[in-house]
Amino acid sequence: MQKALVAAAAAAVLGVAGAASAADLTGGGFKDAPFYAPVENWAGFYFGGHVGGGWATLKVTDYDVGDNRFNNKPSGVFGGAQLGYNFQHGPFVYGLEVDLGGMDLGHTVANPSVTTTYSKIESGFYGDVTGRLGYSFDRWLVYGKGGYAFYNGKIWVNDTAATAWNSANSLNGWTAGGGIEYQVSPAWSVKVEYQYFDFGTQRLTVDSTDRYDNALTVNTVKAGINYHLGAAYVPLK
Repeated sequence: MQKALVAAAAAAVLGVAGAASAADLTGGGFKDAPFYAPVENWAGFYFGGHVGGGWATLKVTDYDVGDNRFNNKPSGVFGGAQLGYNFQHGPFVYGLEVDLGGMDLGHTVANPSVTTTYSKIESGFYGDVTGRLGYSFDRWLVYGKGGYAFYNGKIWVNDTAATAWNSANSLNGWTAGGGIEYQVSPAWSVKVEYQYFDFGTQRLTVDSTDRYDNALTVNTVKAGINYHLGAAYVPLK
């Protein structure tokens, strides 16, 4: 079901982009009106939206029973908005990008070795601030990105006697990934992107004595669309 939703969302993004391209390239009804074609120019501000799927691994270490370890593996749809600015020198494009959205990672699993203990993670908001570096050719841009990331979904550990959770602070870590973006017109582009998140390790304590480490990582694949401010057509010569 999740894969179907992601595929449908990606198809919708491409459909909107195609309509935008047609609208931008269509001229008036004048026979001798000049034809304007898009040029490869990625510089400037842009904003847009994205949707995709995330597959997480929450590694839990239970120090109360001899460093016992087990995994909680949630998955779900995620999506949000992005805002960025590109600089361009020749074919090289670089800049900053900010993402903000939500991840549907809610999941609970019992420790297979100690059935009185279970791990729970809740869905929440995520965000990142990354640098991007890419190479453009024709209408295509291939890029990599990396930087700071956070996630505010709660993580719980329960041993049937008490519950500990991380709720006061967001999970902080880093992210890295890359993608391919295509200009369907000077004002609109679509992209497909892979991104890896490492939100670090959280130490939770139950009954002031039982310690649990929780290390959260997420692999994501998403489709997105961007609108580029100040885009303009240049007439063919």
